Amino acid sequence: MGRSTAYEPSLLGEAFTPGSRFGGRLKPFVDTLVDLCTAGERTVVVSRQVSRLKELWSERGIEPADGRSLPELIEGTLSEGWSLTLTASRAFT
Repeated sequence: MGRSTAYEPSLLGEAFTPGSRFGGRLKPFVDTLVDLCTAGERTVVVSRQVSRLKELWSERGIEPADGRSLPELIEGTLSEGWSLTLTASRAFT
């Protein structure tokens, strides 16, 4: 996905925002991940460091309860992260 050259704005394109940058700092990243999951946000992480992220996550002892979700950790690479914000008023077909 990238920026469109179309004149009219795209509702789908506007739903994406650049993700936060952590530059390999895993502990601050896990802190942010804990905050997102505690808020009930669905999170998917694509990283080459999945095993280390799992270790750091398990050290926190966080279980899916009280509206919390667990992050989905996928081994892989992306050039950069992004966030997708969907609202009830946006419908994509």
